[in-house]
Amino acid sequence: MPVTRLLYPLYQLGNPQLRIFRPNWFLTLVRPGKEQPPDTVQFRIPMEMTKYDVKNYLEKIYDVPVGAIRTRIQFGSNKKRNHLHQKVKQPDYKVAYVQLTTCVRLKLPAGGSGLVFASGRACSSNPDPRNSTARQNFYF
Repeated sequence: MPVTRLLYPLYQLGNPQLRIFRPNWFLTLVRPGKEQPPDTVQFRIPMEMTKYDVKNYLEKIYDVPVGAIRTRIQFGSNKKRNHLHQKVKQPDYKVAYVQLTTCVRLKLPAGGSGLVFASGRACSSNPDPRNSTARQNFYF
């Protein structure tokens, strides 16, 4: 269900100009079924959302640098049956694979919530974990 948007007139006399712009959709972070590289994140997104929308959404709202985006449409299951023994199709959905920049890595916790984006100042393939000044953590 999309998030509702408050509609304000284009111009209001006096101050402050109250305008709140919220997106009409949201992304769902999904734990990938297959092993992904540490800089790739998988999201379930609405069907009408494009790659450019995903990039702008992540960069503008969450301030996460995005390198590349790949999308695919996952067809819903058609194996379930209802109480009348008729086939019931699950809805289709779109999956986006977001590859973050080389300086950002994703670490999913084992059993709980709390997503950690670790960003290093020195962009190396094997960062030194002992160097704490070269890392910043972003918690979502």
